[in-house]
Amino acid sequence: MRNKFLYTIALVFMLASCRKVNVDFSYEPASPNAGEKVEFTNLSTGGEEWVWDFGNNKTATTTSSSIVYEQAGTYLVTLREAKSGKQCIKSIEVGSPEPYLYCTQDEIYMFKPVILKIKTYNPYDHFLAFEWFSNSGMRIISNSFDTDSVEVIFTKAGEVTVEADVMTDEELTNLSETFTVINTPAPALLMQTSDDKRYFQRFYGEYMEDMREVDYERGHGILDTTNQQLTATDPMERKVYTGSSDGLTVSNSDGGQQVRIAEGNIRTIAVSTALNRIFFATSNGVYSLPLIHTYNNLTDQEPQRINYVSNISRINIDNTSF
Repeated sequence: MRNKFLYTIALVFMLASCRKVNVDFSYEPASPNAGEKVEFTNLSTGGEEWVWDFGNNKTATTTSSSIVYEQAGTYLVTLREAKSGKQCIKSIEVGSPEPYLYCTQDEIYMFKPVILKIKTYNPYDHFLAFEWFSNSGMRIISNSFDTDSVEVIFTKAGEVTVEADVMTDEELTNLSETFTVINTPAPALLMQTSDDKRYFQRFYGEYMEDMREVDYERGHGILDTTNQQLTATDPMERKVYTGSSDGLTVSNSDGGQQVRIAEGNIRTIAVSTALNRIFFATSNGVYSLPLIHTYNNLTDQEPQRINYVSNISRINIDNTSF
């Protein structure tokens, strides 16, 4: 009788122990994407041995675990307590990550080259094609427009939106991202037209921004003290530049080695040793040329048109940060 009583007590304790096992778990993030690590946390009470089945032929025997789903889809995740056989099953939806566009630098400055990239999730090396689009605020300077990264310069300050296309085997996705571009002061060409409109155009090494109207007194003050001139000197190289209705010439300071370096009716000229350029206005727009540094004044450089304003009467250079 005593043994039967002890057996009954042991059975009661064993059953009570089994009833204490409560299996539960959670996971983060709540809406994961393929390629993103999912952390599974065991919230169970009681129990000692655990078996995870993540629904993708992957298992684990740790108390808590993590996994990366390589493909989007719905997965049934099971956590089972091995001794009691109790288990918890939950469904997890794994999304397909969207490609996105980003800049590799935290800060973007006008006309300072930066790298833009497109991030895609492509674990099985499916076909991908890319196309980037220039706009009024961004210029692509890479040789190729069809890779996942390009080198660009931003040509205006403020908010600039960049667009690109990503094409896969199944669909075409248009990406759009807006970047904040920081204004960068630089030397500027100041211009006045015959009808008294004032403009400036800044220079950033080999790049230049689009011409804009002067909207503050600084530009007006500089131009108000500027005469329409057809002769300008480069004192460092001892060169004299002269404009006329027959074109632009350069000669040495003693008048020797005179060479015509541009054709057309020259309206006004200005020399900038800081920018190493001479600027001249014609009826076809404003042009520039590198300053001459040879004794014979010969050059193989062609004039570069920097704008199309046909009635510029006075120009000057602000070599400070305009």
